[in-house]
Amino acid sequence: MREPVNVLWTSGWDSTFRVADLALNHGVVVQPHYMKDWRRASTPIELKHQNLIWKQIARLDKEAADRILPPIVHDYDAIPPDPLAHARLARIGRRIYVGSQYVWLSNMARAAGLDHLELGIHSDDQASQAIGDNVAFYPNEVGGYHALVDRPGDTDLELFRPFRFPLFNLTKIEMGEHARQSNFDSVMELTWFCAVPVAGKPCGFCGPCRYTRDEGLGRRVPHTTRLRWARYMAVRKGGALRRQIEHKLGVVPDS
Repeated sequence: MREPVNVLWTSGWDSTFRVADLALNHGVVVQPHYMKDWRRASTPIELKHQNLIWKQIARLDKEAADRILPPIVHDYDAIPPDPLAHARLARIGRRIYVGSQYVWLSNMARAAGLDHLELGIHSDDQASQAIGDNVAFYPNEVGGYHALVDRPGDTDLELFRPFRFPLFNLTKIEMGEHARQSNFDSVMELTWFCAVPVAGKPCGFCGPCRYTRDEGLGRRVPHTTRLRWARYMAVRKGGALRRQIEHKLGVVPDS
């Protein structure tokens, strides 16, 4: 029997596409992984949407849903820091912006002994531009994947060594089309992307909201207004302080 496919699942568009495609179209067992970080206002909503997505997959195909194992949740505060990973990201950042999440994801994967964790890096991503042609394609029975070559031209790209990139050459639009053709586009509409939700809805201003708009899915992002900007700033500033206090008091946010 094939080992479960380890996928970082944030409930976002890219990772949800991979989870659903594996379970519904390839018929394999999927082991999702999730990094829970109290600093992120979207954490409770992401966990909620994971459940909504699983239920929708179950409506389409109960056996497929049963192939999606309960996510393994990694606590951000339990991930050991790695100064080398931070230094690598900083040097990569001198030529192209790459989000700091890749430091913690790399540290998480290494600490958990994962050397083949699938990430939803795709062709629209700046991370894919940073990696460039330092990857090779490896075919397998579930669509294949890209991974870092043995000797990348930039040794700082070793930051991405623990990962596989099954969506490396796909855009979000192409994923949506594949989902439509496979009749799980209803699943994709339940995905979440916003980092600073306002009243449970996307803010329209944060980085993920902007990227979602830029990558062709603007229909899912609310129109920006001055009132929405004010609410976004209030949630961003006040919410960060509230989460910090709750964390110190041991208050667990609703999921």
